[in-house]
Amino acid sequence: MLHHSVRAALLGASILVAHVLASCSSDDQTIDPGTGSPTQDSGGATIQVTFEDQSADVGLDSLTITPYKGTDLVKLSDVWASAQISADANTLVFEFVSSDGFTPSSKDCDPLPGDLLDRGYIHPTSRTLTWDESLGLRGCYSVTDTQQMRAQSPTEAPAE
Repeated sequence: MLHHSVRAALLGASILVAHVLASCSSDDQTIDPGTGSPTQDSGGATIQVTFEDQSADVGLDSLTITPYKGTDLVKLSDVWASAQISADANTLVFEFVSSDGFTPSSKDCDPLPGDLLDRGYIHPTSRTLTWDESLGLRGCYSVTDTQQMRAQSPTEAPAE
């Protein structure tokens, strides 16, 4: 019989492996509101939106809520509009960065075209990204505790 602490360590490791494998699958996604903490001065969660030398912190609690699969979320297109960046999102690609520095590109997921922002959502408190299932996106695009939404021209190398 394994010692209790060894069993606990093995169980923890197997849960971690299962989580990592699930994060890059294309299976039907469930919406996890997560446990991200609110940031900035607004009292609610914010996300930094950037493009070239333009940047804006957007308070998610001030944006219109859109119900998706029984959860109240905010459309990423509304986040972009609220940032008032002077560029057409449909001509750009987007990379999302979590508070721990994770990006989809770190899992070989390309930046997403801006015309998909209307089918992407962010939870207004946990900042977890959810995408319309019909897009069939890989799990690496479901960034948790999203801190930054980076826009770039499609010809630029991903920002790091």
